[in-house]
Amino acid sequence: MFSHLDKHNQPAMVDIGGKPVSHREALAQAVVRLPPEITALFRDGDLHGKKGPVFQTAILAGIMAAKKTSDLIPLCHPLPLTDCKITIELNPEREAVIRCRVATDHKTGVEMEALTGVSVAALTLYDMCKAVSQNMVIGEIRLLEKTGGKSDLRHGSHVISDRRLENPKPPLYGLVLGGGRSTRMRQDKASLTYHGKPQTEHCLELLAPLCERAFLSCRTDQAQQPGFLGLPQIHDAFLDIGPMGGILSALKAYPEAAFLVIACDLPLLDAPTLTALVNARDPARMATTFKGAQKDLPEPLCAIYEPSAYPRLLQFLGEGVECPRKVLLNSNAAIFPAPNPGSLVNANDPEAYQEALRALGTP
Repeated sequence: MFSHLDKHNQPAMVDIGGKPVSHREALAQAVVRLPPEITALFRDGDLHGKKGPVFQTAILAGIMAAKKTSDLIPLCHPLPLTDCKITIELNPEREAVIRCRVATDHKTGVEMEALTGVSVAALTLYDMCKAVSQNMVIGEIRLLEKTGGKSDLRHGSHVISDRRLENPKPPLYGLVLGGGRSTRMRQDKASLTYHGKPQTEHCLELLAPLCERAFLSCRTDQAQQPGFLGLPQIHDAFLDIGPMGGILSALKAYPEAAFLVIACDLPLLDAPTLTALVNARDPARMATTFKGAQKDLPEPLCAIYEPSAYPRLLQFLGEGVECPRKVLLNSNAAIFPAPNPGSLVNANDPEAYQEALRALGTP
């Protein structure tokens, strides 16, 4: 029977007059999933928007709401809170994890105060960021623990959201980088033929068995050119910054997906190498890649970039770094030896083109 109904099934406040006073605490959590354009604003432990520091404002709103819970929830008892603390942390999955711990010395618990605190903090975070993007999702709001009263309650997995338990890996899409100017090759590298067809088509065929979807990265002025016409495309939203622009454009277009990125100037790249990369994928890292064909440096143009790579790449771009290899070197990328290092040799000039044809036995 619901405790807030009397014997006539009418709403009634629970009579707590005969209960003893005891120390009571409650901890609640809310999770807000954020798109990359919002997490890109994260620095110095907070999101900084046009309205000011987002987390600080949300914390104050949550504390105020917790103190006003009985004014918001009709049958809650007004309680003198002895403590109310709210924390907000941004995790690698682009989730703002909000927690509110409330305490009182009284005859009833403070579960509703803790839940109200995280709920209003989440709504305030949304309000503070909606001018940047409305692609936010206020997700799980739940009680994590309560102590005092007749019984205690504790949930063991505090920080693991239900979504991540159900879907630990973002979907994997493919991206063929074909947007370069090809000045050294003196012709469009994307339309060169190594395998009996334009390189763009060959690369898409390599990606198809490993990815749910695959796209060509190109400039808008290339969209109708041979080697691009009629093929799925993502147009560069970040111009004149080389491969970094293509990778950022893809992650911005599909923020929930990871991208297996390959360059069209890797004519010796083969299916076993890509399969090994996918099998080595670590979605907890911002990227997974091989050591390149030269100097044991990470290869940024045959790599898997997770959704968490987007704010990291934007951060470096804001600091004037346009080289994705430098980002990989200074981030938590997973880097493995390539099973066939020769497959990562690129062809950027006519001499390298002829060498690749000879290696493939192509007349």
